[in-house]
Formats: sequence, structure tokens, C-alpha cells
Amino acid sequence: MATTVQISALLIAGGVATLQFFVFLIARFYQKSSGEPTRYWLFLLSMVLMLVGDGLYVWKGPPLLGNLLADLLLFAGGAVLMGNSVFLLRAMTRGN
Repeated sequence: MATTVQISALLIAGGVATLQFFVFLIARFYQKSSGEPTRYWLFLLSMVLMLVGDGLYVWKGPPLLGNLLADLLLFAGGAVLMGNSVFLLRAMTRGN
């Protein structure tokens, strides 16, 4: 059971990291083509924070609750991702 949960957590973390990497590539392309700052490197920061948080959960094993450091890393990664996503949206739509 523990191994199944750990494999599932790794697969989900890999999928989320892949999606974040694609958003990073989109933001970088937009900055290079338009000249507007997008802070695209923050998408890599959020990806690393979330991967380290997920890695701590996989390393420690179940239960997937109660690891304060992993929770804080996941929260910080999510907050950076949400903030920079809104910034990118406003930059790409000119604030509309």
C-alpha cells in the first residue's frame, strides 16, 4: 500500500511539474517576443519548491499529512505559481 501511494505521488508530482515547465516556456517565449517582463524564472522556482515538497512526502512515506516542512514548501510553491500566473495573464492580456 505504501509503495502504491508513493508511486502515485511521484507520478502526480511529475505531471504537475511538466505542466509548470510548459507555462515557463510560454512565459519565456512571450517575454522574448514582446519585450515585456514576465518573470518567467519564478515558474521554475515554484516547480522546484513543489517537487522538493513532494519528494519529502515520498521519502517519509505515508501518511501524506503532517510533514510541516513539506506542507510549507507546497504552500510556498503554490503561492508563487498563483501570483506569477496572474501576473503573466495580465501581461499577456494587457491588464484586461
